[in-house]
Amino acid sequence: MEKEGIWIEEFKVAAFMVDQNRHLSLPMLANLLQEAAGNHANLHQLGFHDMQARQRAWVLNRLKIDYRHPIKWLSTIQIQTWVSEMRGPFSQRHFSIQDENGQELASAFTLWVAIDTTTQRPVRLETRDLPILESHIASCGAADKIEVVGSDLVKDVHRVRLSDLDMLGHVNNVRYLVWALDCLLPEYPDQLPQTLTINYLKETKNGELVKIYEQALEEQNASRLSMRLGSTEAEVCRLEIKF
Repeated sequence: MEKEGIWIEEFKVAAFMVDQNRHLSLPMLANLLQEAAGNHANLHQLGFHDMQARQRAWVLNRLKIDYRHPIKWLSTIQIQTWVSEMRGPFSQRHFSIQDENGQELASAFTLWVAIDTTTQRPVRLETRDLPILESHIASCGAADKIEVVGSDLVKDVHRVRLSDLDMLGHVNNVRYLVWALDCLLPEYPDQLPQTLTINYLKETKNGELVKIYEQALEEQNASRLSMRLGSTEAEVCRLEIKF
C-alpha cells in the first residue's frame, strides 16, 4: 500500500532467500527491493507492462545498499520505498528496510534511466500522479560514481548463461552482484557484505565472456571490481564492496 507517497510492503524471509548463515543474502535483498519498486511503479502506471505499451523500459544505472544488521530466516521485514526526483529520463528511488518493530536493518538507493526500447536512447517521462518526496533521503545516501579500477588482476571469468538473463534478454542486474560475491565470499565466508555500490555501464547477453578484475582498496576488507567483456575489454560495470 502507499501512504503519504511511500510504498510499504511486507516480505517473509523464506529458505530460498538465505545464505549459509541463514541470513537474507545480499542478492535476494536486491531482488526484494526491485519487487517493491516495481509494485509501486505499477500503482502509478510506470511499471513493466505500462512502459512496454509505450515502447519504454526502466534501466538500472546505479545501486547502493547499506546492510548493517543481519536479516534472519523466517523473519518478516517491511520495505518502504519512495521517489525523491524525476528529472528528464532519470528517477531517484530510495528504500528503508525495517523489522517488525520499526528498526532499520538496511537502506538502499537506486538511480534509474527510462529508455526508448526501439532506439535504446534515454527518454523523458511524464510523472503523472507519482508522489515526489524531494526532502526524504535514504540513510545510506546516494550512489556515487565509482573510480576506474586500477588493476590488471583477473579475479574470475564468467560465461553468460541462459540462467543469467531477464525478461528483456540481457543479464539481470542482480546477477552481476552474484558473480562479484562468488569471487569475494571465499575470502570472507562468515561475513555479511555491509556496503555495496554498483555502477552499470553496458548490458551483456547470452554466451558473452565477462572478465572480473579486482583492486584491493586501502580501507580494510574492501574491494573494487570491474567487469569487462572478454572480446573487447569494454567495461560492463564497476562495483565496490565492503565486508
